[in-house]
Amino acid sequence: MDPPLTSALPTPEPAARSTTAGPVAPRSPIAAAAPARTSAAPELYRRHALPVRIMHWINVVALTLMFMSGLQIFNSHPALYWGASSYTGRPAWLEIGARQDGQGRMSGYTRVLGREFTTTGILGLSTDDGRAYAQGFPSWLTVPSHQWLSMARSWHFFFAWIFLVNGLCYVLYVIGSRHLARDLWPTRLDIRGIGASIVDHLRFRHPTGEAAKRYNVLQKFAYLSVIFVLLPLVALLFQENFFAHPFWLAGILLTGTIGFAAVGTLFAAMLVRARSRDVLLPVLLYPITVPVIIAGVRATAALLEPQPDAGIIRFWLALLACFDVVFVTLALWTFEPLMTD
Repeated sequence: MDPPLTSALPTPEPAARSTTAGPVAPRSPIAAAAPARTSAAPELYRRHALPVRIMHWINVVALTLMFMSGLQIFNSHPALYWGASSYTGRPAWLEIGARQDGQGRMSGYTRVLGREFTTTGILGLSTDDGRAYAQGFPSWLTVPSHQWLSMARSWHFFFAWIFLVNGLCYVLYVIGSRHLARDLWPTRLDIRGIGASIVDHLRFRHPTGEAAKRYNVLQKFAYLSVIFVLLPLVALLFQENFFAHPFWLAGILLTGTIGFAAVGTLFAAMLVRARSRDVLLPVLLYPITVPVIIAGVRATAALLEPQPDAGIIRFWLALLACFDVVFVTLALWTFEPLMTD
C-alpha cells in the first residue's frame, strides 16, 4: 500500500513561551520551511571508453578523406550507368558536365534520369582562384583539389586501409572487453521494440534517465552492420595487388596506425578535464596528424606503381617511424602526470 501523501509545508509548531513580558509573534509555517533547495549538478555519464573514442575519431578522419578522394576519382568520368559497363550505348542515368554556348560562355549541368538541371558554380563548372574549371564536384570538396586521378587513388586506398585496420582493432577490443556482448548485441526485447524506436526517432523523442545510458536497438544494428557488413566489404572489394609486397604494406599500415593512436591518446589525456573536450579533440588532432597523412599517402602511391621504388617507400616509412617514436615517447612521458594532477 502506498504511504499517505503529506503536505509540502511542515506542521506549525506551538509558539514557545516567552520569558519576557509582551506579546509573542506567532511563528509562520512558511518562515519555518525546510532549508533552501540546492540544484543538483547534472550527471556526467561516459558511454564510451577512451580506446573506443580514439578509434571513432580515426574513423571520422579516414571516412571523410575517403569520401573526398572518392569524389575526385569520380571526377575523372562524372557519369553513372546502369549495368556493369558504360559501353552499351545507353545514356547515363546520372551525368555531371559543362558545355559552351554559342557565345562562348561556359555553364555546368547535372542530368538525372534524362532531366537536366543547370548547376553552374556547384556541379559541372566551379570557380577557384578566380578561374572557372570544368569538373564534376568543386575543388573545395575533393582531395586533391584539382583533377589528379592517380593521387586521388593513393589517398583513397591509404585511408581505406587505415579504416580497415582500425576496424579490426575495434572488433578485437569490443570482443575482448565484452563491450559487444554487454552493450551492442540486441536482446529479444530490443528486437520487439524496433517499431517503437523508429517512431520515437521520427518524432525526435530522445530517451531520458537510465534509458539514455544504453544503446537503443537502431544504434545496435548500425554498429553491428558496420562491424560485420561494411568492414568485410572494404576488405573484399579491393582490386589492387597490394599483397605483392606484404612487408611494405604491413610497415605502412603499422606505422600509420600507431601515429594516429599515439597522437589521439596524448591529446585525449590532455583534454580529459576540459569542458569542450569533444570539440577540441578533433580540432587539435587533425593538424598534428598531417605528417602521418602525407607520409602514408606518398608511401601508398609509391607502392601502387607498377615497379615500386623501394627508396621512396623507405624514406616515407622512416618519416612515419620517427613521428611514431616522438609521439609515443611523449605520450608515455606525460600520460601519468596529466591523469594524476
